[in-house]
Amino acid sequence: MKNKKNLIVIEKGAICTVIINNPNKRNALTHICFFDIVQTFDDLSRGQNTRAVSFTISRKKLFGQSWKFYQHHRRQLGLPVKKGRN
Repeated sequence: MKNKKNLIVIEKGAICTVIINNPNKRNALTHICFFDIVQTFDDLSRGQNTRAVSFTISRKKLFGQSWKFYQHHRRQLGLPVKKGRN
């Protein structure tokens, strides 16, 4: 699967990781980014391999709520959470 403008898509076996990578907009979910996500799911639905999709965001630049989302999920996974942004 090829990457979209705002997404990096990594397929490893039955698991697909989708990384939102839109540093110019601080990884906010813009209309274009959302459209790319929908296209990615459409592409994945055509294949037979993918059984799970994991979403994450690039840490290059984070929008305020994206940073809170990132911290929350790191805590949920028991991973260390850095103080402050970038």
